[in-house]
Amino acid sequence: SFTEHSVDRFGNQLFQVVPELRKMVIFKQMNLITDPFKFQGPVDLILCRNVMIYFVNSTRSRVLTKYHRVLHPEGRIFVGHSESLLQEKESFDYVQKTVYRKIPKGYRQRSAWPNMPTFSSLSSRLRSRQENAATLTYT
Repeated sequence: SFTEHSVDRFGNQLFQVVPELRKMVIFKQMNLITDPFKFQGPVDLILCRNVMIYFVNSTRSRVLTKYHRVLHPEGRIFVGHSESLLQEKESFDYVQKTVYRKIPKGYRQRSAWPNMPTFSSLSSRLRSRQENAATLTYT
């Protein structure tokens, strides 16, 4: 499991990322438009919820190009419920509501993909991975 579960004194459920995974995560505040994306190794997961709805299409496209460049070939991006990457069908494939998978370079149609990994295989890879996994946050 990636999380530890507990209940506070008011009965609220609390979840915390396990220390082994927390050591692999980089939390960083950055300007998505102007800052270069410099990370050690590819990024497995990007959480960018309810951010791109504020961008004009050209800016949104530039940011998504940066995301695509830094994502691992099996990488995922999570966006907000009011956001969609369906216009970016050359770069990202719909997995489920708010979740998209990077389309590796050279593959433009999902039917042409080799057996792409499932989210559970990504989870397994994260568990065994010794390199940095990164999460981008924007405030």
